[in-house]
Amino acid sequence: MIKAHRVAPITEENFGREIVFVEIYKNPLECISKVTQDGFFPVLSNQDNQAGWSELISKDLVENLNGFLSQLYVIIGQVAGRTQLPLPVQDETMRKMNNKERVHILETAIITWQKQIKAVLSQDPESLLKQGHDPNPLKEIEFWHNRAKNLEHILKQINSDRVLKYLKDLERAKSAYSKNFNELKKEITKSYREADSNFMCLATVSGLFDDLVGDSVEFNKLPELFQPIMHMVSLIWTQSSHYNTIPRLVVLIREICNAIISRAKRFVDGGMIFAMITSGDNEEAQTKLTVTYDVCTCLLYTSDAADE
Repeated sequence: MIKAHRVAPITEENFGREIVFVEIYKNPLECISKVTQDGFFPVLSNQDNQAGWSELISKDLVENLNGFLSQLYVIIGQVAGRTQLPLPVQDETMRKMNNKERVHILETAIITWQKQIKAVLSQDPESLLKQGHDPNPLKEIEFWHNRAKNLEHILKQINSDRVLKYLKDLERAKSAYSKNFNELKKEITKSYREADSNFMCLATVSGLFDDLVGDSVEFNKLPELFQPIMHMVSLIWTQSSHYNTIPRLVVLIREICNAIISRAKRFVDGGMIFAMITSGDNEEAQTKLTVTYDVCTCLLYTSDAADE
């Protein structure tokens, strides 16, 4: 139910006028997109409904409506955590255009896709570190998992029959954008294979990382995880076809250290130590500090042994 006028009070007499009953789909953005694309767009773009309109008004209306649908389509994808490539106007509308207009519409779509795809390809797992955050290794796994899924989704879109048809139309028109986009497709495929490979490799250590980050293993028992973790990292370094680079390994080690620092802060913090000292419990404070030091030192020794 929607109230037609905010100010007007609801009475028995005006209830029928002031209260509007509507049905909204559980996903309002998709509902708006569906109604606009399948309802408003065909009606407004129908020439029979454009009597008395100038050609300029008709084209401007179609372009603006298509732009709205494209932006809405992109936002729907962003909400779902994936990259949606907005398609040009409906094929029925495209067939009514001359060749020059059709090529212009397709090239405009290609430019938009290139910007979206390049934004995805430029994403870096180190970005959180650069922004001053302290991600743990589970974030690394999550990054490569999401990247692989997103790139796979992009590949499915650009390999669809409709997009392939558009690319062939641009090739016949000898558009320079066709060649550039085909090169970009190769880069997407390469990046997808890299992301999928990295995720598959890192997934083998996810159980150990869960224990490291969570509270299932007591803090003083963490050294028992260090050797198997470093062993798996060494295997990834030697066996992976994409993750075996120094930048990738440096980021992963920093994230492992972040996880241990986070656990150490939960085990003992400054306020806790000073509270113990103030209450005269110096021995307990010293024990906690010693355990924290021993755990961190053990990681250093374990990583040195793994290097050897």
